[in-house]
Amino acid sequence: DVRISMLLNNLGSDHSLEEDWQRAISFYKRSLLSNPLNDDALKNMGEDYLKLGKLDSAEFYLLQSLSLRRKRKAATDVGKVLNQLGELYRKQEKTQDAFNTLVEARDILNDANEIKAMKENVLFRKRLAKDVGNFKLALVLADSLYFQEQSVFEEEQLKVTKTQALYNLKAEQERAVKLEQQNKIITLEKGQQRISLYFTVSVAVLTVIIASLLWFSYKTSRKRN
Repeated sequence: DVRISMLLNNLGSDHSLEEDWQRAISFYKRSLLSNPLNDDALKNMGEDYLKLGKLDSAEFYLLQSLSLRRKRKAATDVGKVLNQLGELYRKQEKTQDAFNTLVEARDILNDANEIKAMKENVLFRKRLAKDVGNFKLALVLADSLYFQEQSVFEEEQLKVTKTQALYNLKAEQERAVKLEQQNKIITLEKGQQRISLYFTVSVAVLTVIIASLLWFSYKTSRKRN
């Protein structure tokens, strides 16, 4: 079942965020039992095996995920898997494979404008440059990583600003609605007060008229007598 597979994969991701990678992997395996074609679970399991230092297992699952993602032509997702494979090859000391893989990932992610994944790609290429003794390139990539971090920070700040503006707009709209409701209540109360005053005056006038008629009737009857 695809939905159960997704749920189990998400539970695995939660444990991975807590760095409980073994438990996370157990959920990914259960996810794949429900849906063997869940390339997210395959990628996540490969990543967590990489974090545990189990490089052969990591490579096995990452390559499976990569194959499925290439078939469905999911460019951004392919780039993210290539990032992990590049780091894997670096740890396996397959320098040329690592370089080629990370460069391919870079090109894909640049085209997709995936800032977070590009930041990870730059980090992995910087590690590779240091491993092969190219410290000048490592410094250049470190600068690039800094500027990307600044870009991500500015993007997050922009999101916060937009969210605050939307919140302020909503608050202003709510205040306007409340003010309109209050004005309606005040208008209604004034209308009721006017009706009450009109009724009171009408009763008073009617009372005077009735009293006058009674007095006139009384005077008339006395004159006759």
